[in-house]
Amino acid sequence: MRIVIAVPDIGFKGGAEQVALDTATALAKFHDVTILSLFSSGHDSRFVNGVDVVHLNIYRPISILEKIRTRLRISNFIRHELKDIDVLIGNNFFRYWAFPSFVGGPICVEVQHLRYEEDRHHWLRMFLRNWLYRWLDGVVVLTERDRALFIKNNVADVSVIYNMVPFSEKSIDRVRPKIVVAVGRLSAQKNFGELIEAWVGVREKLSDWNLVIYGEGEQRPFLEALILEKGLRECVFLPGYRENKSGMYASGSIFCSVSKYEGFSLAACEAAAHGTPIVSFDYSSGPAELYAMGAVAKLVPSGDRRLLATALCELAENDELRQKCGERAQSAAQIFSAEAFAKRWLQYVERLSMSKKAFRRKSVPT
Repeated sequence: MRIVIAVPDIGFKGGAEQVALDTATALAKFHDVTILSLFSSGHDSRFVNGVDVVHLNIYRPISILEKIRTRLRISNFIRHELKDIDVLIGNNFFRYWAFPSFVGGPICVEVQHLRYEEDRHHWLRMFLRNWLYRWLDGVVVLTERDRALFIKNNVADVSVIYNMVPFSEKSIDRVRPKIVVAVGRLSAQKNFGELIEAWVGVREKLSDWNLVIYGEGEQRPFLEALILEKGLRECVFLPGYRENKSGMYASGSIFCSVSKYEGFSLAACEAAAHGTPIVSFDYSSGPAELYAMGAVAKLVPSGDRRLLATALCELAENDELRQKCGERAQSAAQIFSAEAFAKRWLQYVERLSMSKKAFRRKSVPT
């Protein structure tokens, strides 16, 4: 089967690009897979993870008119240059940059990386997105909640495939530093200010524990000022981003997630895979599902700093409970393993290739 996985720019270090690479690597063991990168240059690497990459080197548009022209140009490329491939999987591709082949052409799929309500304040964008998705052969989402919402809004052929996360060694250290770890961009969405506020209550009970928030972003000055204002300079640290993810998660005894929203928290999944017990706000997409799996130890109503501090203290004060929660989290996280990820994608594309809808599309003469 000939499969093309399309992304805006494979050189950009973002979640969509990482998922595209993971998907390509998993499927390339069994099918002919190529990565299509819209805005990257031909001077970039021809192969990534052993998968062939085609760089279109398209100018990234800025104005609305340029974006419309670019979408039409890319859609024309699909109709003429990709008409003989079997499956085209988009990662932030159809959502922003292309129309599917309405007649003939490849089976078209989009991976929805954000939660359903990504544009909840822009009803027209959500309407147009859902209208576009109805023309696709399939949409892949990250949670059962999002799948239900898309189906409720008349987007059919929606499937859940969890992202893949790297796994730590099976053994979980019984003794870890007295540190609560948080990971993510220092942005308003990640809501680390609320975690710092809650840490005031943690420090009153556990003066020997520290909070370490890994990441960079536009809110660093605000967070640094908040740490000073609350008198937490000796126990709350912002060391920046680290390439060694295993080192980040292993450096703490508890992982904490307090985002305002997520598509599906990759950081929480990675923490679970490393056997780090998780305390999380119950924001709209992901935590409740992880809690039901056993990956999240304690789920706290979003915005409740007092209960967040209480949950962190309960885990911090109980070594045996942390150990059990870490083991349960790592066991639950097997669903995010490379093997499970590859199996789901293989089953999905093979099912699509046999679907009646795909058969009808392929049977229409071009």
